[in-house]
Amino acid sequence: MQLKKRIVIFLSLSLILTACKGTDVNLSQTQVVSQSVFKNSSQVEAEFFEHYKADKTANWILGLEVLKLLDQQENVLISPVSLSIALAMLQNGASGVTQEEILNILHRSDSAMVNQYYNTLSSIFEEVESLEVGNSLWIKEGIEPKIDFVDQLKANFDAEVHVANFNDVATLEAINQWIERETKGMLKDTLGEIDARDIAFLINTIYLKGEWEYPFEANATKESLFTLFDGRQIDVEMMHMRENLNYAETEWAQIAEFPYTNGLTMRVILPKTDVESALAAVDLNLVPYKLEDLNVSMPKFEYEVKNALTEVLKEMGMVQAFDPYGAEFQSMIDLRDENVYIGNIFQHTKIINDEKGTEAAAATVVEIEATSAEFEEQPINFHMNKPFIYVIEENVSGVPMFMGIVYKP
Repeated sequence: MQLKKRIVIFLSLSLILTACKGTDVNLSQTQVVSQSVFKNSSQVEAEFFEHYKADKTANWILGLEVLKLLDQQENVLISPVSLSIALAMLQNGASGVTQEEILNILHRSDSAMVNQYYNTLSSIFEEVESLEVGNSLWIKEGIEPKIDFVDQLKANFDAEVHVANFNDVATLEAINQWIERETKGMLKDTLGEIDARDIAFLINTIYLKGEWEYPFEANATKESLFTLFDGRQIDVEMMHMRENLNYAETEWAQIAEFPYTNGLTMRVILPKTDVESALAAVDLNLVPYKLEDLNVSMPKFEYEVKNALTEVLKEMGMVQAFDPYGAEFQSMIDLRDENVYIGNIFQHTKIINDEKGTEAAAATVVEIEATSAEFEEQPINFHMNKPFIYVIEENVSGVPMFMGIVYKP
């Protein structure tokens, strides 16, 4: 099930995300039964979204925090909203400090309000052409999630829930095909393997495709020099146009807005010194824009990245969720003599930017594991519950210092 959604996402790239119908996946596995249904926009009070207008920068803040930690002077592409939706779903299964830390990452404090907020965003996104959001929970056969957790995912995030055999390679293929389908074929082979410790996957996908309101003329595209961070120059295909666009200038950057025809905008920040300085100074809420006549040069670009987010999120303060013995996810899955925790969170993204517009896709994957599932093989029993012999040796010489037999402890 897909939701069409819209958003102006963050910083220099207002992510235009995308997903294409690929090969249909056989999802005939038993689905978890839930009585809840997704709430559409007619069920959401307008006053609620008004309440959150002051808090609309939360995804920007999250995106900037992650961007700064991922910046290694290489191409970076993240989807703050994909990550935030995945974490918003995840917090429904958490409690105590674990939930509090996830909410802090989201710059929120109330779990119920988080659910209602993202439900409201979904109804808004649904009205935007060529923007789609997909959510799913994949559960290992034999594992029973809490029905309240499943209800929240279905009611507030329109999530698909699938039970599957994690020991069957077909399940890995089915998950990857689901992601590929939801991202219109842009993201392939997102998940590399299903580990023996994995008991569930919580996944969000975002797709968006936007055509420029003011497209670049293809015959104006020419090879031009692009200066790298270390001063070296390379040849790139550079698009050119002259147009009246919203523009702002600060001490640290020039900023321009490039609108798409479906109500989305790419905001480009061109640092006056370097990217690090601009990231440290950026506060786009305080930047005044005005229409200016701009002579624009924009490179065509296409790249794909996988961002490991576990250590990034730990550095941002989300620690306990990854602790095998301290994580509190009993509200998601409660296993006897085992503890549920997050083994890994990563994001797979791709973007294509050319004369016609921008297409991009993101998938955020939360790998959920259980402590006792760490051992792929059954342990060998060594129960000293009958008479036994023992020897105490000196390690270098191998001389037995003591030898004994225990008949009665």
